[in-house]
Amino acid sequence: MKMMHKVHQSTITDAVLNRLIDRFVSDRDLYFFEDDSIIQSLLAMGIPIYTPSELARSFPTFSLEYGAIYGLWSMNLTEHVMAAFLQTEQLQSFDPDIQQRILEYQVRCKRGQLYLESWFEDHLPLTSYTVTVEGQRFYLLQSRDWRSFSADVRKRWILKWLREWHKRDEGSADVAIDGADVRVPLELLNEFAGTFADRSGPNCFAAAAAMAVCRSSVQNLAQARDLIFSWLHQEPFFRLLKAHLETGAMRLSFE
Repeated sequence: MKMMHKVHQSTITDAVLNRLIDRFVSDRDLYFFEDDSIIQSLLAMGIPIYTPSELARSFPTFSLEYGAIYGLWSMNLTEHVMAAFLQTEQLQSFDPDIQQRILEYQVRCKRGQLYLESWFEDHLPLTSYTVTVEGQRFYLLQSRDWRSFSADVRKRWILKWLREWHKRDEGSADVAIDGADVRVPLELLNEFAGTFADRSGPNCFAAAAAMAVCRSSVQNLAQARDLIFSWLHQEPFFRLLKAHLETGAMRLSFE
C-alpha cells in the first residue's frame, strides 16, 4: 500500500517525497545580489554572473533539482540584480562581510536554504552558518547538515516546507516526478536530464561537449561536469572574459 501525504490541495506519494528529499539541498545553489562591490569581487574570482533575463534564457522554466529553486520565477527582479551559482565552499571562502551581505539579500528575497531556529527540532544541532536580519537569526542549511538528519526528520521538514510554500502562493501548478526505476548508462546524463531550458543553444552545446568528453573515458566525468557549468549563456561568459582581460591589462601596467 502506498503511503500518501496531504499538502494543501495536493496528495504526494512516498516515492515522490523521497525523490524530493534526496535532492532538496544541493552543494551548489543560486545566489542573488545587487551590490556592485560583490559583483566586481565575484568577477575578479572568475565566477560568471547573470542578469535575471540572462538567467531566464539559460535556466529551466521549472526544476525539481533542489528545494531552493522554488520561488525563483515569482521574484520581482530588476536588471540591477545579478545572480551566480556558488558552491558552499566558494561562499565560505569569501570575505566575511561579503558572505553576510549575500546571505542577508537571500533572506530579503525570501529564497534560499535559510531558516529560522524554529525549524530545527529540539534534538537537532543548529547550523554554524548564520545571518541576522532585522533582529532575527537565520541558519543556512547545507547539504552536509541535511544528510546528517534522520529520514523521519527530513520527511517532516519537507512536508512543513511544502505547506509553507503553498501558503506563499508561489504557484498552484501540479508537479510530479516519475518514480519509475530508470537506469541511465551515463551518470552525467542522468544527473543533468531535465535541468536545462527547452531552447538554449549554449546549454545544448556545453552538454553535448561534456557528453563527448565523458564518452571517451569514464575518468573524465569530473571534467565533463565542470564543462556543463562553463557556458550557460553568452553574456555571462563574455562579461567574465572582459573582467579577466581588464584585470590582466591592469597587472601588465603595474609590471
